Parts: sequence; C-alpha cells; structure tokens
Amino acid sequence: MNQESISVIIVTYNNGHQIRACLSSLRQKPKPQQIFLIDNHSRDQTREQTQRFIRDNPTFPIQATWNNQNLGFAHGLNQGLKNAKSKFILLLTPDAELLPGALQQLMDHMQINSDVAMTAPQLLTPSGAIQPSCRRFPTYKDLIFELTGLPRLLKSKIHSHWKMDDFDHKTVRKVDQPEATCMFIRATSLEKVGLMDERFPIFFNDVDWCKRFQFNGLKIFFTPRAQAIHNQGTSVSFKRAAMIWKSHQGFYRYFQKHHPSAGQKVVNYCLGFFLIFTALLRSLPILLNTKTKGDR
Repeated sequence: MNQESISVIIVTYNNGHQIRACLSSLRQKPKPQQIFLIDNHSRDQTREQTQRFIRDNPTFPIQATWNNQNLGFAHGLNQGLKNAKSKFILLLTPDAELLPGALQQLMDHMQINSDVAMTAPQLLTPSGAIQPSCRRFPTYKDLIFELTGLPRLLKSKIHSHWKMDDFDHKTVRKVDQPEATCMFIRATSLEKVGLMDERFPIFFNDVDWCKRFQFNGLKIFFTPRAQAIHNQGTSVSFKRAAMIWKSHQGFYRYFQKHHPSAGQKVVNYCLGFFLIFTALLRSLPILLNTKTKGDR
C-alpha cells in the first residue's frame, strides 16, 4: 500500500452550488487515489454539477454514487468507508474547501506522529476568521448548561466547557472531538473503531465516533497548519426547525448509548423530556415565522 495513499469521502445533499469548489480544492499534493462522492438523493443541481466536473476533469479519480433516498450522513459516509482502500481517509463535507497545502500538512502530521489516529485542520469562515471546530465530550452538566441558554445570555462571563471556549484554535493539541467537516484518519484505526453508528443519521455521529476512538485508546489531534474554508450550516439551514429536532434527538441517543447504567437511564429519560421541551421552544418561532411569510 502506498504510504501516502488517500481516499476521500464526500457525502452530498443539495450542494449543487458548492460541490465544484469542494472537488476543485482536492487538486493538490499528495493526489488522492480515490474520491468517493455519495449523494443522498439531492433535489437540486448536485448531480449535474458533479457530472460536469467529472467530464471536465477526466483523470480525476471520482466515483459517484447516487442513492435513491436519503438515509442520512452516517449511512452515506459508511458507503464510502467500506470501499476505501488507502492508508489514509479524508472525510470532507461538500460545504468545505481545502486550502493549498492542507493535505500535505495533514499527511505530515500523521506520519511524524505515528500514534495519532485522526487529525483535523483549522476551519475558517469565508471571510478568513477562525471558526471554532473542536469540542470536549458533553456531560450532563454541559447539556443543562447549553439548553438553558446561559452561555448565550452571559457570553462575556460564562464559558462553555463543552464547546471549548477556552481554546483559540491556534495551536497543535490533542482534542476530544473535531467536527466532521474535515477529518484525516489512519485507515488501520477503523479496525478497532468500526464504521459510523447509523442510529445518529446526521447529528452526533461524529461525537459518538470520536468517543469510540478514545475508548480504544486512539489519539485525535487538531493542527492549525492545515486549513479549510467552511461555509457553515448551508447544507441544513433550509430546514432549520427539523434540524433542531434531529440535533436534540442525537443528543439524547448519545447519552443513552454512552451513559447506560441503571441510574443514568433514569436521568436520561428526564433529560429526554427536557430536550423535547427545549426543541419546541427553539423550533416554534421558526415554524410560526415560516407560516406568517406563507400567508402573506
């Protein structure tokens, strides 16, 4: 196996306005040996834009799969993981673009640090500002803290432990969980960790996955030497109310899975009701506003 071989996996859903820029950003060294694009039944121009890119770049190693239904991000990602044959695997969302040299920097970090299983780059907004992308694993305290809205109300006085407000994302460090926007993974680590859990179709699949990396004694690092632009949330923002419910559902399933003792199950059930209540509070204004606009 080539020591620098890379398989790239991109899962798309209505990313027609972004996919060409994402694919173009992979034109750098080391050149990926495989690029798997798995589309979750997009209804926009994603397929047309991808096929046009493939025609314009016939030597680019893209293998596109067009699912006839949307079974979630985790399912699509697993489709690619099952076919990846390279030593390293890059997970990249279609709303992200690698900056020049990012692949080489990620590769260098993994080769210098042979005990590291995953490395994530620094994410930037389209304007160039640093986008916080690393978190600690959530606790019950973090959940209550976030859902009460205290971090937003008292932003200058209270910092979120879960969201790592104390980290400026400017230094190399070991982290619990980088978001799945861009993850560079040593393929052999999947022999211990396995595929993504499809019970988390869109939210918290990355948190659960990284938790399993940690459980198996595998290290995850963040490096600002590699960078990517992230157009945050554009894939899901058009269904904001539904995404709030799915996010809260993912939170609940995470605690059910990773806090399974008898006593914790009771707490989990109580938190489930709290999550339903807060999801209602967050989504109702969005739904009412949508209805109001529709009535005009």
